[in-house]
Amino acid sequence: GIGHVLAAAFLQKGARVVINGRRADVLAKAASALGHSGRVHAVCADIASAEGAQELLQQSVERFGSVDVLINNAAVMGTKDRPAWEVPAQEWVQVLGANLHGPFFCARAFMQWMVKTKVSGRIINVSSGAANAPVKGLIAYAVSKSALDALTLGLAADADGTGIMVTGLQLGSTKTDMARSFF
Repeated sequence: GIGHVLAAAFLQKGARVVINGRRADVLAKAASALGHSGRVHAVCADIASAEGAQELLQQSVERFGSVDVLINNAAVMGTKDRPAWEVPAQEWVQVLGANLHGPFFCARAFMQWMVKTKVSGRIINVSSGAANAPVKGLIAYAVSKSALDALTLGLAADADGTGIMVTGLQLGSTKTDMARSFF
């Protein structure tokens, strides 16, 4: 998906890259496919929790000594073609957990570390056009991406004067495994 393409691009430019996922088997395959074993570190942690985000930061710093860029790209779409009144509570929580809580917890952990260590870093939140043009039957996804855009603006305001730049990317439809059923 998008994360794999971004990681490959950073590796091509000589960067050291940490990738994250919740499933160790999928994560190991992604790390292997990227190659550059000395410059890729895979961290299996659920960033929808503060503890998972802290684990991601801790392992990143332990492995490479510093972090310059955080890209919050993890996303869950939820079941498509389901009207709002039929969305199960657990699905709502899962989608907002991955798409909003995760980016917040990661940004919070990484910004605390950057401020403490005086690192002028970058945080990029990957959003979606669904934030402004919701897709029928994907209310949790649209709400989570709209909230992510607001989070990005708030983080950028709070980061003023710290040397940390926070920005967002609002992508259109992208043919990834997650979105394959839409094409």
